[in-house]
Amino acid sequence: MTLIKDIIKIEGGYSAQVKLKEEFEDRSQNVERMSHYKPIQAHRKAFEVIAEGIYKKDSKRCFILSGSYGTGKSHLCLMAANYLENPSDMPEMKQFFKNYEEAEEAEATKKAQQLQNIRKTGRYLVCICDYGLETSFETIVLRAIKEALIRENIDIEELDSHYLQALKKLDLWETQHPNFYKEFEGQLENTYPNWTMAKFKKTLNNFSKEAIDIFKDLHKKITTTDFDYDKDSLVEIIKQVSNSKAIKERFKGIAIL
Repeated sequence: MTLIKDIIKIEGGYSAQVKLKEEFEDRSQNVERMSHYKPIQAHRKAFEVIAEGIYKKDSKRCFILSGSYGTGKSHLCLMAANYLENPSDMPEMKQFFKNYEEAEEAEATKKAQQLQNIRKTGRYLVCICDYGLETSFETIVLRAIKEALIRENIDIEELDSHYLQALKKLDLWETQHPNFYKEFEGQLENTYPNWTMAKFKKTLNNFSKEAIDIFKDLHKKITTTDFDYDKDSLVEIIKQVSNSKAIKERFKGIAIL
């Protein structure tokens, strides 16, 4: 008697839901996914549009991928993350392109070769957002960048955001202007009783929007002036990191998923 398992074979790369951040950071899981991925036509079209952002100057650099549950969005994003992080001559990338070429459409082979040529050299710093965090979009993105910098052993001082500037100002007050520091500590405890300085600094270092809003409020009360850091926007912070020497020396750019 013939069994179903003898007729139907399920590739391991498709047998479970893809957990993007977890599997990108797990080398063995990541390679397994890459080597078994066989993109359908809709996935290839989306992938090719993303790839165009690398070499077409007039192409958009921000994309929204939408679809119903189980249509392969996370799987496609994992492939895009690997494509941007690894040159096309890596073993798992070679297998990915081989699978790409095996699609039924005649154009698939040509497209696979074009995609390989685009990514022959260099890497992008890939930052995977933890979309499960119950916090602001800005915080999620900044944490993803910070984690990527740590993963690549890059000094996180390069992430010179308004969060870091606030921490630097607190350190400056503590060492050179103790009266300001003591007043800030007192105002924090009186106005926001659930916070301590230790908790506040730790939370600020984790890019908490609540913490930076508290800092701005108390800074205005203590100094009578607004916190004047001029890169108080997510886009400006990302641009600064992307243009930093540490990034330019090692990467072709930053990709945030």
